[in-house]
Amino acid sequence: PTPTPTPKPQPAQGGGSSDDTLNGGVIFLILFACAIACYILIGGAIRRHQGYQGLRQCPNYEFWRACFRSVRNGCSLRRESSAGISFPSDRESYRPATNPYGGYSSID
Repeated sequence: PTPTPTPKPQPAQGGGSSDDTLNGGVIFLILFACAIACYILIGGAIRRHQGYQGLRQCPNYEFWRACFRSVRNGCSLRRESSAGISFPSDRESYRPATNPYGGYSSID
């Protein structure tokens, strides 16, 4: 008797994705990670060549420091407001101006 050949697996049909192919999202993430790595490595090399040391070698160090400081301040503000600390901008502490010029002096 002759052996019967086993059928080869067919690729996925109907728009489904197979496990051995990369879809657009994965390719985007790989390219994004490569771009971030190049940004850090090339920018760090340039900043090191300019004489910076330590964390200051990071490209756009001042920008990233300001961003993280803003996030930290926002988180601390949220923590303080949830602890019951009132701020002058709260409605219950608002008092209208007492003079008829809305807080400004007259021009005369």
